[in-house]
Amino acid sequence: MQVLILSVDPVERSRAFAASLQAPYPILMDPQGKTAARYGVLDANGLAKRKTSLVGKDGKVHRFEKVVVDTHGPHLIKVLETLLPVSSGKQVGGEHRLFCL
Repeated sequence: MQVLILSVDPVERSRAFAASLQAPYPILMDPQGKTAARYGVLDANGLAKRKTSLVGKDGKVHRFEKVVVDTHGPHLIKVLETLLPVSSGKQVGGEHRLFCL
C-alpha cells in the first residue's frame, strides 16, 4: 500500500506543511486543483474538502466521504483490514494507494 496526501495549497505552503509533518509518504502538490477536482473533493470556493480515497490495483475506488479527524484513523484501519488480504501478519497480494485529500 502507498499513502499519498494531495494538497491544493500554494506550493510553498504545501512544502512547509510537508516539512512540519515529517511524514514518511509523499505530499502531492496540486495548486490548480485539477487532481482534487477529478476526485470530486473541491468545494464551491476551490478548496479541498477533507476526504480519503482508497484506490485498488484494479482501479476500484473506495471513498470515505465523511472524515472525522479524531476517529478516522481507527475506522480506516478496520476498513483496510477487510480489503487487504492478511496471512500470518503479512500482507498478501494486491497493491492499493490511499489518497488523503
